[in-house]
Amino acid sequence: MLQTWLDGKKKYSAFIITIAAAIMESLSLSPELKAEIECYIPMLATIISGVAYIIIQGRIDNSKAVATATNGSAAAAVAAIAATANAQSAAEVKTQQTQAASAVQETVPFNEAEFEAMVEEKAKQSYLEANDITRYFAAQDLGNTTRWASLYHQLAFQDYMVAKAFKAFEAKFGFPYAEADKHLADNKSCPYYSVDNMARQKGIDFWFMLRMVRNTIAKAEELSNST
Repeated sequence: MLQTWLDGKKKYSAFIITIAAAIMESLSLSPELKAEIECYIPMLATIISGVAYIIIQGRIDNSKAVATATNGSAAAAVAAIAATANAQSAAEVKTQQTQAASAVQETVPFNEAEFEAMVEEKAKQSYLEANDITRYFAAQDLGNTTRWASLYHQLAFQDYMVAKAFKAFEAKFGFPYAEADKHLADNKSCPYYSVDNMARQKGIDFWFMLRMVRNTIAKAEELSNST
């Protein structure tokens, strides 16, 4: 630190002496007066440079101190914000975990009458109208978010879904699922030789409905066989 101060002071002194010498050359003074003034120039330069260096360096040091304090405050503010965000995230995660655990723990029995009322309302809200097709999808939506109280209740729900699937199929195809192939075979003017052929010919919505019914039946049979 001392060496830095001395180096800075020397630079200021050299600068002042150079300026003073240039001014002396430009003045019309007698040689004797010039010589006398020049004797005092180094001393005055040393004093002035010391004072100037102290003032200027003091301002520089003060600016650095302010910048350091500002950076420190900014860093502290960022750290505080990060800590708050982390705390909020932890709280949100804990809340979600609690809600998830609560949802998993809640089980309900399958009551067909009560569930049917919920399906009717869900169909109107989610699909704008209640018909045999929208009721199936509404029942499926509700069943996917329900944890049944026991396997017995789950089986009852799957049987309910099979019945809903049959009604949805009949509403779409115009004849019962159980009589599909017989219905097509007995109708001599029918251009379709099977329900699969009809679904492919009629379009993706018919094919989707056929697959939906079969998947619902298969799920119910798989659950029943697992008991």
